[in-house]
Amino acid sequence: MKNSQLTRLLLLSPLIILLSACEQGISTCRTNDYGVSYCKYEGKIKQLYVNSQDTIIVYLYNPVEPGIAKSFDFDVENTSVAAHQASDRNQVFSDYLYTLLLEAKINNKPVTLHFRHVENQRFIIDRAWLN
Repeated sequence: MKNSQLTRLLLLSPLIILLSACEQGISTCRTNDYGVSYCKYEGKIKQLYVNSQDTIIVYLYNPVEPGIAKSFDFDVENTSVAAHQASDRNQVFSDYLYTLLLEAKINNKPVTLHFRHVENQRFIIDRAWLN
């Protein structure tokens, strides 16, 4: 390998690493135009879990930094998971959410998930996009 090729490779290495990390997922918290705080995750799903109590849990690649979540008044113990509890009141949303998450996981597609609430020390999913 010539010196110029090696130099280009060395200069591009941090960019390649950064792009690879971004593909795994980006998490952040912010306040919207209406003054409502929320956290969000954009990226691929690490793991998807469903139990017999109709709880959907999504494991995220890059969690929100706990200090950032706390600065937006989210008291979250484990920021690398987000959950949704299905009920009669939200059954349609639950069905759509599970379908969307399963599609993303099976086909390795990125999603965007929003969290405006916390229950049992976990973010609660209240919006989702298949990117």
